[in-house]
Amino acid sequence: TGQDLAAAAVLIDDALARVQALSTLSGLHPATNAAPADALRPNAERQSIIGSAWKRKALILLRSPEPEKDAVREALLRARDAYARGEADARATDWNPYARINRLQLDAVLGETPAGEVDASACAAAARTRFEHRFEFWDAVMAADATLAGWLGGAALPEGRSAVEVLSQAYRDTLETVAASPRELDSTFVQIGLLADFLLLQGGEEQLAQAKVLKEVIAV
Repeated sequence: TGQDLAAAAVLIDDALARVQALSTLSGLHPATNAAPADALRPNAERQSIIGSAWKRKALILLRSPEPEKDAVREALLRARDAYARGEADARATDWNPYARINRLQLDAVLGETPAGEVDASACAAAARTRFEHRFEFWDAVMAADATLAGWLGGAALPEGRSAVEVLSQAYRDTLETVAASPRELDSTFVQIGLLADFLLLQGGEEQLAQAKVLKEVIAV
């Protein structure tokens, strides 16, 4: 309902204000009230939290009775920028590609700086490496999410295979390698549906076609 959306918007705004304040405070030296050199490097986990919060705000705006395309886009831009600041160093042995995958997906949804096959493939490889060491669901599903990011960004499909086939297989491969709770499965497919809804709002011919594919992936 409209009241529920308004309440959710207030909660999201409050959460954003709190995490932004925390970022500011944690970057200040207690004696000088100045930012030390290492504070200039954004905290990857915190930036991902900020990115997720802005993406949730975009969802609330999208679900409003009369969604404003520009307002949704602005929230997605802020989410994208937060994820970009949290990507960290991909050369690190324990690099988590979560922030970059989200940034690549939002780049594509926004029609800015296509993801590209190389970047997405590097994210998928890093996710698989993490899974081999940790055996956690979210590491496994990141490989499929990276495949989706690459496709959204224009990566070529294997000859003779449709986008629905390739993406559905990527997520099936994930589910065959690791046990997932109903909540984890729901979260995974909700995120795919959310990307589809954002694409639909953009309204371009290519975005509408991509949204149709994502909706079919969820339905398979």
